[in-house]
Amino acid sequence: MKNFTKTLLIIEINLILILVIFIVLKLNKLDRKVYNTNKFVYEVMIDKRIENLNTINNSDIVIGDFDAPVTIFLYSRFDCSACNDFFEKNYNRLKDEFIDNGAVKLVIRYLVHSSKEESLYATKCAYYAYENGVFDSYLDQMNAHYPDLDTVVIRNSIVDLTAAGGALDNYLKNNTIENRLLKTTISIRNAGIHATPTIFINDTKLVGNRRYAKIKEIIWSELENESCD
Repeated sequence: MKNFTKTLLIIEINLILILVIFIVLKLNKLDRKVYNTNKFVYEVMIDKRIENLNTINNSDIVIGDFDAPVTIFLYSRFDCSACNDFFEKNYNRLKDEFIDNGAVKLVIRYLVHSSKEESLYATKCAYYAYENGVFDSYLDQMNAHYPDLDTVVIRNSIVDLTAAGGALDNYLKNNTIENRLLKTTISIRNAGIHATPTIFINDTKLVGNRRYAKIKEIIWSELENESCD
């Protein structure tokens, strides 16, 4: 009798263990389903935000022909060494080979933060330079002084290029551009873009300062697709 009871007890314990294992496996499977579902929803949401973000608006810095078949969106920062490398090593080659002949337009957007005053100042000056037709010369000045973002040096560079110190000061005092830049940065980060430079060549995303050969390869592929269409 004792052996029978002991056997029943062992069987019950084993059944309970099997049941526990079954429940754990089911819960893990459910967790994976929930995770995969949430991940899918998140990715769809991010894709939609990027789609909405990668639309040219009137306040953008656009280099090249608006009707160019290939559009590059570049998300950058003035205090980013990889971004500086992009402008030193890739920007002029991109202009010479694709932008100046109407094949590509480059949309440049800067991420800023109110706590990084020098980078924010440099960014506002970049928009002023663009609006006054001296953007490329301004970039050359910024590249020459990198990583120094001294606001006095930056201001003097702009004044030398535009001979309009008073107009620049009035522009910088206007909070509209700063508020717009901060608001745009929030939208950029909400779209999952945190690292700089981040580059979209049409729908192809690149993160970091990639080799020019890779950028060129993707552009040619996109141009071929456009010609086929």
